[in-house]
Amino acid sequence: MSESRRLEDWLDGRLSPPDRAELEARLARERIGALVTRLGDILRADFMRSEAALQRPALQASFGAAHHGLFDFDAMSRLLSRPGPRGGLKERRRERIERSLSTLKAQRFFPPALRAVDAGGEE
Repeated sequence: MSESRRLEDWLDGRLSPPDRAELEARLARERIGALVTRLGDILRADFMRSEAALQRPALQASFGAAHHGLFDFDAMSRLLSRPGPRGGLKERRRERIERSLSTLKAQRFFPPALRAVDAGGEE
């Protein structure tokens, strides 16, 4: 059965309880995965606004090894650095996001998804 057909059956209430539970778990895993991605993006964007992101090692790492000889990363760091506040997340908010991200990555809300062939079905 195709995913779109299973979703349609689920929405219409025609799926058996095990199929419905599996589909609900898969949809929840997808939502959790998307949330993990968004929270990670927020933390990466916050880091990119930090002084640490403008230091030589971080700049050098962002360009990759092939380009290390082409740029003066110390000069680039001086050009990009500026005095004053840089913005970004408040410490408490960043910590809450880090804790949430850690929990979402560590917690198994549902058992691992079974592939149809592993469960004896057709793929």
